Amino acid sequence: MLAVLLGLALPAALMARDDEDSTPEGAGAQTPPSPVQEDVLDGPSLYGPEDFRYEENYFGLDQEGKSRLVDRIQWRVKFWNHFNYVNDTDLRQLNEDNETSIDETDDRAYFIVAGAALDTFFPINPYLDVRVDIWKTGFWGHDQLAGRDNNNDSRDTFSGSNTVNFGKLFLDIHIKPEPDRTNRADLTIGRQHYGLGGYIENDYIFDDTVDAVVFRWYGRLGRLDLLILDVYANGSDVDDINFVQYISHDSEKQEGFNGDVNTYRQGLTYRFPIYGDEELGGTHFDVRAFYYYAQFGALDDGGSDRTNEGASGNFSDEDFSFLRGARLNGGYSSWVKGALTYAESFGIDRKELNDLSLPTEDQDNNGSAWSLELEFAFFSRRLLLRPSYFFSEGGRYTLDGRQFSHGFVSMKGDQAGGLITNLNWGLHPSAYVDDDGIDDTPYERARQSGTEVKHLGISIGILANLYLKLDWWRLNDTNHIGIFGQEQRKAFGGLFSNSDPVDPVLQNFFLLQAIALFPENATPLSAARRFGAPLGEEFNIGIDWEIMLNWRFWATAAVFYPMRYYATAGLINDAPQGNTKAVAFQMGMELTF
Repeated sequence: MLAVLLGLALPAALMARDDEDSTPEGAGAQTPPSPVQEDVLDGPSLYGPEDFRYEENYFGLDQEGKSRLVDRIQWRVKFWNHFNYVNDTDLRQLNEDNETSIDETDDRAYFIVAGAALDTFFPINPYLDVRVDIWKTGFWGHDQLAGRDNNNDSRDTFSGSNTVNFGKLFLDIHIKPEPDRTNRADLTIGRQHYGLGGYIENDYIFDDTVDAVVFRWYGRLGRLDLLILDVYANGSDVDDINFVQYISHDSEKQEGFNGDVNTYRQGLTYRFPIYGDEELGGTHFDVRAFYYYAQFGALDDGGSDRTNEGASGNFSDEDFSFLRGARLNGGYSSWVKGALTYAESFGIDRKELNDLSLPTEDQDNNGSAWSLELEFAFFSRRLLLRPSYFFSEGGRYTLDGRQFSHGFVSMKGDQAGGLITNLNWGLHPSAYVDDDGIDDTPYERARQSGTEVKHLGISIGILANLYLKLDWWRLNDTNHIGIFGQEQRKAFGGLFSNSDPVDPVLQNFFLLQAIALFPENATPLSAARRFGAPLGEEFNIGIDWEIMLNWRFWATAAVFYPMRYYATAGLINDAPQGNTKAVAFQMGMELTF
């Protein structure tokens, strides 16, 4: 497999295939390859004689100005291919007793992913920049890279066929012309990256791609990032609007809500650099404060509970969530860096009415989170140590197993863990604001719920351009149900301890008492034994080799050891459940120019 990936870097002539036509079906007959031509063949040129000029301004634009713009355009192209292997990520060992058991326990997979991206930057004039980043990725095999994929066929899905994705697509209007990094007043409109900034490796609180209007003011009194409007979700019913009929759209929309279906985020981050500049490295110290707000529209999941998704009304629940906090970021020379963050959320997630026309149990969003990241660098950064800690308060549940609080709710940050928990499961270490409501899913494969994350990363320079990387994560659940008698996990309480706070014998005793009181809730009460338990530990080992500048190869092996959380039965079918270790491997190559 290494040879296959290394072969991708060879000239295309060495990779020519004679057993398969790469031309799409119906696009014409295959043309045999021609011999290499050192000189242009004699005969009239397709492009006309050398003195040919086209004087007409076809589009009526400033041709001279465009010629100057071409010299200013910056661009980069990226190609990547990576091989992936995963096995037992459902945490169940293969059972070959019969066809059903094989189907339920065999999750081994091998696949190769390839992609390309073009990122462009257009400095139009001193008052305006344009950024366009497009990319396309797909699987090897079955001509999927060419768009042959029934799952993306425009006849079968709203998302369209063989789509090209926009990573960034925005106008940057400079109210102050020709801004620099520390003196600017910009209005950025479109698809862009947005986050709190000031973190070292991961920001689990707010780090996202947004479709938004953002005002940025940087000056002597600090730096302000103002999220004026982020259209997180557009659930408007546009089936009867003519001019948008050719635009691909998703199916998360609701009829009959009078347009009250969109989810918005607003807020700001203010940063005051006390000493130095974090972006330039070296000795520095700054503090930033943040405050954000999200309001949910009446989409399928969460925003229309009280109208039974439109069956009994045409108004949204008016659910909302606030996020506020502060972050300290500092460093000394190139040796030490650190970031400490405190955040808290508050709000309400209203739920549907029960048969007595009374609220069941509205869920608040009240909770807090802490994050601590450190980096220690030695021997001119040939040895890096990166310990980090994150804690978010999980959901809280009544004695009969009903949830009354989500705990801490972020504005959607990064995923946690390594090759298995992050890239394969998509684990988020807290509940978060999603496009259609609060995502709080402690039992799902892509878990989004209160978690304590402890991490230690080590990077060792073996050669000038070859690094050995070691990573360890310990994950603990922080949800809480009072009937089992265990103490709720506290921030930094388990920083230097990996003990399980639950006595299983005592827990089973309380479970029997709870089921006797609430027999109709026996299943969720049994599943709630997971709360407060350790999820498991993940280990990653890999190499990162920079073959040449901007041309890299990497390989990573991973293993996840499940603990009591996953050994306890949950509520969701096909979610990871068991005590078999999961393994994964990824090897790839990336070229940027």
